[in-house]
Amino acid sequence: MPCEYLSLDTMTKWITVGFLLTASQFSAPGALDLWRVAMMDGYVVNLFRDEVIQIHHAFELVMRGKKFDKELKDTHIQTLNACALVHRGRRHYLRESMAELHLLLSDQPGLLGPKALMVFMALSLARDEVLWIVRHSTNDPIPRPKSKLNPGDYRDKGLSELLFHMQELRALVRKYGQVMQRYFVQYLSRFDVTSFRDAIQKISICSDEESELLTSFEQRMSALNVKQVENEEKFDLRGFRLDWVRFQAYTSTGKSSLILRDYPEVACLMNTAAFHSKMIDDLEEVLFETSDLSTLCFYPKVLDEAFNSCLQNPIDARFSIAFPLIACQFTDCTHQMCPEEGIAQGERCLSAVNHFLDNIAILAKDVLAEICEEYVKLNFQLLPVRGAELMIESWRTRKEKHQGKLQPARKKPGEESVRRTIEDVNSLDSNYGMITSLCMALNHVPVLTVWEHKFAPREYLV
Repeated sequence: MPCEYLSLDTMTKWITVGFLLTASQFSAPGALDLWRVAMMDGYVVNLFRDEVIQIHHAFELVMRGKKFDKELKDTHIQTLNACALVHRGRRHYLRESMAELHLLLSDQPGLLGPKALMVFMALSLARDEVLWIVRHSTNDPIPRPKSKLNPGDYRDKGLSELLFHMQELRALVRKYGQVMQRYFVQYLSRFDVTSFRDAIQKISICSDEESELLTSFEQRMSALNVKQVENEEKFDLRGFRLDWVRFQAYTSTGKSSLILRDYPEVACLMNTAAFHSKMIDDLEEVLFETSDLSTLCFYPKVLDEAFNSCLQNPIDARFSIAFPLIACQFTDCTHQMCPEEGIAQGERCLSAVNHFLDNIAILAKDVLAEICEEYVKLNFQLLPVRGAELMIESWRTRKEKHQGKLQPARKKPGEESVRRTIEDVNSLDSNYGMITSLCMALNHVPVLTVWEHKFAPREYLV
């Protein structure tokens, strides 16, 4: 089951870097086709955080003079011509699909249990697409192609919407985590354990240690019940998953009397049960594996450009809250083996959240000031002075009509509210749409908790 939401970006990196280090494997059947598909995913492969490698250029240096130049050059050209359009189509599909998925699950949260794998697959694919466009927008290809690349291919105005839907699904999983626990506790204690009993009865020979592990699997799954969820007991199934890893290690040695590959049904059932156990006690870890965007803290320029582009469009402005929500994840890129980095990352995280919320609030205040100014102008048209001007204008119009010199009539107060077509939108309508979107963004979450600090977005309007 975990391989279903395994990052495509990670698989691409394994394939390309693996062939780069072991060039002799190209002679294996099907290896060239696998390499070609991985290489056409993009010209940049991530190594660590914002450190990348130009994979085509690296192959040119390693494989030079090995009768591989033409194939590599053709693949590089095809990648530059097609990869941007392919990934743009993926992002468009993910935006629409994730919006529909969120609407369905928020209306029927009970579906989060049976559809959990689909949620994590969507989050993983969306995360890969976000990181792909961020990396490729900041790194030009090497060597440079003869024809100039279109910079618009590596810019996405809908990036904020994709980020917003990712945060919505994450919040939905956290909100209804107990619903998912209840579903998978029943799944493990009923269907999984029954299927496992039937499968292990087909095993004829096994050692005492292996038999003990198989018995412990069955007992641990059978011991789960719904009352534990209702009583809000804390689950810890790490030992269950560790025993499964230990069982695979035992049955992989030549001395083992039980060869696991001879019993694929047992392996399939236990892999599925291990995934189900993660849905019970390790949901946050699965969310981290599938939707962690803390790497974006190393791309502040790209993040600011996407944020500013989001605020320029009244329709997309409501997605602007996704940026402070992502900034809350910046501390997740630290590691326990490097604790001194935690303080710097925490300060960067606080600064980013404050920056995004402050800019949203400033824009909301500016838009509100423009709306007030528009109303002052409309109110000015209703003053007695304006009435006298209209009377003079009416007398002048009658006089010019007799002389045959008819001038265009001045607009009367209230005519701005008359709509000739539905597309007829004035500046006041645009400001109304913008202020509505900004208020939706600032009221999306009541509190943001960042590094033991709390931010209340709506208070930035005070």
